[in-house]
Parts: sequence; structure tokens; C-alpha cells
Amino acid sequence: SAASKEGARHLFELHIALGDLVRAAHVACVLSRQEQDMGNYKLAHEQVHHAYCELSGELRKQKLQTEDSSFGANDKAENENPNAERLVDASKSKVSGSPGRGSSKASSEENVLSELLRQ
Repeated sequence: SAASKEGARHLFELHIALGDLVRAAHVACVLSRQEQDMGNYKLAHEQVHHAYCELSGELRKQKLQTEDSSFGANDKAENENPNAERLVDASKSKVSGSPGRGSSKASSEENVLSELLRQ
């Protein structure tokens, strides 16, 4: 069990390194769901929050790289990964939601991630 969690974490990091933020978000959802199913709601929330922070940081990096490489070019490259951008925007709204929701907060964040993956 611990080895599979570690493997999934490495898979998340691999997708981040490859720039595939949508697949990285999917892996984070799977990990979070597994923790919720085992009753580890706090850990599930922490995993989703950590994934959100990493994904938003990577998205910022991609935007900066795109702006640097396409300065003066057309705006096509601006939304290099629109799904990842929607993921970060939607996650921000859910993360900054009402604080008194307890363990359902991780579930609602995961639902946002899952919904964006389906698009």
C-alpha cells in the first residue's frame, strides 16, 4: 500500500515534469479518493491542496515561458493548456470557499478537478 502510494506520487511528479497538468490532476484525484475511501479525510484534503499548489505553480511557469517565447507573436500560445488554467481557476474558487465544511472540502475540490478532466 505504501509502495503504491509512493509510485502514484512519482507518477504525479512525472506528469508535472512532462508538462501534462491534466493527467497530473487526475492522478491527484485518484490518490485523494483512495485516502477518502479509507477514511483519511484530512490527508485527502492535504493531497488535493498540495496538488493545487503544484499545478498552479506549474501553470504560472508555463505562462511565463509562453510570454517570454512568444513576445510580439500572436496570442495563440497564450492558452497553451486551457484545461490546466480552468483547473487552477476552479480550484481557487473552491479552496477559498467556506471554511466550515470539514471533510467534504476535499471531496468538493476533487469534484472540481474531476469535472475539468472530463472536458
